[in-house]
Amino acid sequence: MKLLTKWVHSTNCFVNLPISLVDSLLDQPNRQSILVLQLKWIDGEDHSHVSIVSWGGQISSDDRFLEIPQHLAHSIFLPNSVSIDVTILSEAPPAAVRVFVEPASSDDWEIVELHSEYLEHQILNQINIVYNLEVFPMWIYQQTIVYCKVVKIEPENAKCVRLISDTAIAIAPKPRINKSFGPIGNDLSSNPNQQKTIFSPGSFSNHNNNSLNTNGKDGIHDSEEEERSSKNDVVMKVA
Repeated sequence: MKLLTKWVHSTNCFVNLPISLVDSLLDQPNRQSILVLQLKWIDGEDHSHVSIVSWGGQISSDDRFLEIPQHLAHSIFLPNSVSIDVTILSEAPPAAVRVFVEPASSDDWEIVELHSEYLEHQILNQINIVYNLEVFPMWIYQQTIVYCKVVKIEPENAKCVRLISDTAIAIAPKPRINKSFGPIGNDLSSNPNQQKTIFSPGSFSNHNNNSLNTNGKDGIHDSEEEERSSKNDVVMKVA
């Protein structure tokens, strides 16, 4: 299916779909609990791009458009008002065991570290599908935006994974550069086991189970990563 992109203001990473597409999906007997879509487009330099997103349960303002949050569109280099190929993935992504990410900047790292408890409870309200090398935004109290890049997912052979309340999310530190000694810290992309911060998402939301006829449920689970982390790690559990 071909649709036009339309940027919208939103504090999550979920797309809105045309009512005609949603109606056709409602008629399918074996519809999935989470609707995951692959987007393909060509940029102005004839370079091909692919991204994977999920539906948030909302309807586009016009049947021609796939509406996408502006900050997510920026992070995946998806222009406004361009034609894209939209394909619904036939198989549901596996649940993520662990996801390793790194902040885009030192500022992002400091904000994430300061508000990790908030993100534990809110991340599933903002995003539920991730894939390797994806850059995605997160919102702190719907005001401050931080960006993170996925450097590894488990299971590793999956095209993308679904975040659940049992998923451990390991965030590598990105310290500021010391002018005398250079950067101090770990590089998660070269050694994913040297994570600094670990947390598990702490709540389900309607977005996490954005099926055509189901509602999400709140759930809280402790992270099992504490015993696997080093003594210098900051391990956060869901409150």
